[in-house]
Amino acid sequence: MESLRVVAYCERWNSFDRRPGRVISEGKARKLDSQGNPYMVALGVGDKVRTLVSVHWSLSSLGVWFLDEAGRRNLKYSFSRVDPKKLFMDEVTGWEYPDAVEGELSSASKVTIVRHQQDGLVQETVSDSNAQVDDTITSYSDVPLDFNWESVPEFGNWTRVSRNNRAE
Repeated sequence: MESLRVVAYCERWNSFDRRPGRVISEGKARKLDSQGNPYMVALGVGDKVRTLVSVHWSLSSLGVWFLDEAGRRNLKYSFSRVDPKKLFMDEVTGWEYPDAVEGELSSASKVTIVRHQQDGLVQETVSDSNAQVDDTITSYSDVPLDFNWESVPEFGNWTRVSRNNRAE
């Protein structure tokens, strides 16, 4: 697996151009982090961004977006900060696109959202524009949640939260 490095700190991601929007310095990102204000981290190999980390501590939120080969967001892990040291991954969202090049989230042909609760209850919702049925909702109970827990990362240490295979 390739080792990701920080490509840029930014205030937001430009989905249309598939690049960081409004780049900020590491010092500014550190200040935003310590104040609980939102910022993003673009991680990649060389100049190619593969992963986005969206941090907003005042909302107890950390999101990790994974990009496909076309630079589209195709997987997101949503973490909630449950205490000063622990995160809980409470939602995983995946998008599938009808073609290999064009489109962004709104053009996805299939969206799967898996919501996790700390008590082991999990609900999966699948929206498939190619299917002849409404959204499919499936619930599971007593699901092991070992992979949902994560330590709150120290600023700059994004390796653990940016793993797209949570079983590793």
